[in-house]
Amino acid sequence: RDWMDRNCLIYFFLYCLIGQVLSVHMFDVYRMLQYDIGEKQFGSRKANVNLVASLDIQQSSLSDQIIVISATELDMEKFDKMLEKNLQGILIILPQDKTVLGDNWLQFERALIKKELTIPVYFANEDESTKELYQNLKEFESSEQSSSLFASDSWRLVVSSRQASPIKNMDSNIYQGWLPGSNLQNEETLPTIAIFATYDTLGVSPDLSNGLDSNGSGMLALLELSRLFSKLYSTARTHGEYNILFLLTGTGKMNYQNTLQWLETADSRILESLEFVLCLDSIASDKPLNLHTSRPPKNEVVKSVYTAFEQTAEQLGVDFQLSRKKIDISSEDIPWQHEQLARKRYFSATLSAEEESRTFLDKTNMLDTNGTVSIDILKRNIQYVAETLAKIIYNLDNKDVQIFPDDGDVFVESWLNTISQYPRMIPYITTDSDLLHGIEKELSKYMEVVTQNMKIESDYTFYDKTSLVMSAYRAKPFIFDLVITIAIILYCALLYTLVNGWTDTKLEIEGLIKGSGKKKRR
Repeated sequence: RDWMDRNCLIYFFLYCLIGQVLSVHMFDVYRMLQYDIGEKQFGSRKANVNLVASLDIQQSSLSDQIIVISATELDMEKFDKMLEKNLQGILIILPQDKTVLGDNWLQFERALIKKELTIPVYFANEDESTKELYQNLKEFESSEQSSSLFASDSWRLVVSSRQASPIKNMDSNIYQGWLPGSNLQNEETLPTIAIFATYDTLGVSPDLSNGLDSNGSGMLALLELSRLFSKLYSTARTHGEYNILFLLTGTGKMNYQNTLQWLETADSRILESLEFVLCLDSIASDKPLNLHTSRPPKNEVVKSVYTAFEQTAEQLGVDFQLSRKKIDISSEDIPWQHEQLARKRYFSATLSAEEESRTFLDKTNMLDTNGTVSIDILKRNIQYVAETLAKIIYNLDNKDVQIFPDDGDVFVESWLNTISQYPRMIPYITTDSDLLHGIEKELSKYMEVVTQNMKIESDYTFYDKTSLVMSAYRAKPFIFDLVITIAIILYCALLYTLVNGWTDTKLEIEGLIKGSGKKKRR
């Protein structure tokens, strides 16, 4: 009898472990941003997944299912209809070539990030595992067996995770580099030209927000400009009579809070010497470059700066336009980095290929990757900025000369490849990240660098658990499980009866029933 009980248990557990799960795939997935604004909740509020996968969004009900869908097939109208059908989860497959998604995807992404969703929303890059999963689901749902719960297999997607927790402390770094000018007669009162850029990004999924153009291009331009001008300032013959300040900050997607913090803590001598601040943002696309500013050309300094940009643009064949707009000081939203400085009455401007800035959440862009950035245009635009600043520093108005040779190809390409590998959304990029350490080390090659760590104050609360692993199990359907379980029970009961005899078995069953009845009466 004991051996028979053991065999029954062995058969049952073997079925559970082997019979149900036929194959397993594991791949990386990236969770949608989860955040609060004050007490209002937004984003995907759930991380755990244990649902049957399906491609069919036309079903009358999507309860107990997670839809697997290509980003090329998704828009907000479809997504809302799925939610109305009680959708329980969604896995969005991103194509390897993200340029095929275009403006329709950007509209979807910017609408999605503002939703409050009680379901898990995940993204995955297209690779061999996700291709195979997608193909298996497609073949299954197109076969005749897909309508038979007993005959067909199913795929179950599983993510095991604790509930996401709020990130309590947010901080970022400010990197300040300084190239002092040279004037033997009066070095203490030399004017300063400053070059500002931000390093952080924003995306509907934090670990997919690489922001190669916005603002990887501005950060890379600042690095290259520091390299170029440090060469000129290393010899007496080409040492300019301007100090050059380089400032790389975080919080570019959070009202440029670091810029304001720097203004409030910077050495007063530096602030008093500021003649012009140029902020660099999104300069790697093939669109015309815009110099956004609020300062009218009423004095000679402002006129000379605008003239330098216009003359150099004509010289290098750059499509350029000056965009003057008054600052709305009553608005809490800071659309451009230079506006933090302009509010303090410093002459400043932002060079960008974007005609208009967007509000915080509308800056999300998962498509901003290698495929959307032209390295040739980025190198040209960096050279354009360098030549323009050289005209100002060395007083080269109306002179058609080129100061910088085309020797930065390797530097720009190498750093562009490095930056593309790092998502940089605050607070998910830590201040001790490899990328930020590398940038600080690079700047230190050309000048003395001072690093400041700043606490970030914000109405936004962000949550962790942004990158996880999803398992795809090919399993038998529930009815199959039920039938096999009943069959095993009946088999064990028959075997038990054959060994012990019908009379003993009957008496034992009656005893179990009577014992159960007594317990209920108690």
